[in-house]
Amino acid sequence: MNTCRGLLKYLNQLFGKFKQLEKEHSSGGLTSLILSLPSMVGNISIGLVQTALEVISVSNVTEWVKNNLGTTFWSMRRQDLGKRVRETLKKSDLELDEFILDIV
Repeated sequence: MNTCRGLLKYLNQLFGKFKQLEKEHSSGGLTSLILSLPSMVGNISIGLVQTALEVISVSNVTEWVKNNLGTTFWSMRRQDLGKRVRETLKKSDLELDEFILDIV
């Protein structure tokens, strides 16, 4: 029972750190921040971080997130909203074109 209590306390602290990180980097999205969890549970040397920054590009991480985590709810929502805005603008342009043709 003490082991479970200790584990729950540890997990609670881990997710507390994760939530704080999410607040600091909210514009990047929560899904890709999942990659930060291993850095919170292990001892990582400066050399390892330096090597990772030299070897792994942002496009590598973006591709990994796309392939392994998929499209998030908020990303789908942004895509849908963008589609609706484009459709509305097209419709508005057509209406404006028709109006101009009517008065000419």
